[in-house]
Amino acid sequence: MSEFCLVQIMAPNEEWFRVLPNANQLATDVVQRAVRESGKVHANSEVSVVLSDDRELHLLNKEYRGVDKPTNVLSFPGPEIEPEDPNSYTVRDRPHVLGDIVLSLETTEREAREQNKELKHHVAHLLVHGALHLLRYDHENEADAQVMENLERKVLAGLGIGDPYVLEEDEGEAEPVAPATESAPAAVDDDVASVPAAALRGPKPRRKAAAKRTPKKVATKPAPKAKRAAAKKAP
Repeated sequence: MSEFCLVQIMAPNEEWFRVLPNANQLATDVVQRAVRESGKVHANSEVSVVLSDDRELHLLNKEYRGVDKPTNVLSFPGPEIEPEDPNSYTVRDRPHVLGDIVLSLETTEREAREQNKELKHHVAHLLVHGALHLLRYDHENEADAQVMENLERKVLAGLGIGDPYVLEEDEGEAEPVAPATESAPAAVDDDVASVPAAALRGPKPRRKAAAKRTPKKVATKPAPKAKRAAAKKAP
C-alpha cells in the first residue's frame, strides 16, 4: 500500500489549463489514487505526468512503438518493482520512480467528444490506465485485460466516474464528430506495429456486447527524460 506518491506535472502545452483549469490537481489526485489502489507500492513513489499534444505524442509513438501517428496516452515505466524485496520500493531514501505518463490534448479532447464523455472523466481514465501500466498491469491477453480494467473501474468509481469501457449504443446512425483540429488524426485503433514496441499505449473503450479485443503487444523501455527537458512545470 503506497504511503505517498509524488506527482510531478509538466505542461509543454499550456492550452491544457484553458480547457481544463484544474488539470494539474486532477492529475495529482487521480494518479495518487491509482497507485494507492494498486496495492503494489508500500513506500514513497514518484510519477511524472506530461500534459502535451499530438506533435509530441506523434514523435514518441513513432520512435518507441514504430507507429507514425499520435495517440492519446503513452506510459514509460521506470525500474521494475520487486515485491519480494521490501527495500526495492525506495532508492537511497528517495521516492521510487514509477515512470512517466504523457497525454495528448488534441486526441484526448476529440475522443471525449466522440464518446460523449466529460473531458475530465476521459482524462482521468487515461491517467489511471497509464499509471497502472507503470505498475506493470497490462492487457496482452483477455485475463490480464480483465484484471486491469476491473481495477480501473474501481479507481474511477472512487472518483465518481462510471465504467469507461461501456459506450451506450446510439439510436440510428451517429453523425460524424468534428476533429479537434484540422490536422487531428483518426481515432486510435487496435493494430500494433511489427517492430519492437517501447511504450505502453492507452485504452480503447468498447461498446456493450462487443467482441473480445485484440491483444496489444507492449514493451517497457523507458523514455529518456532529456527529450522533455525544455518542458515547463505547470503553475
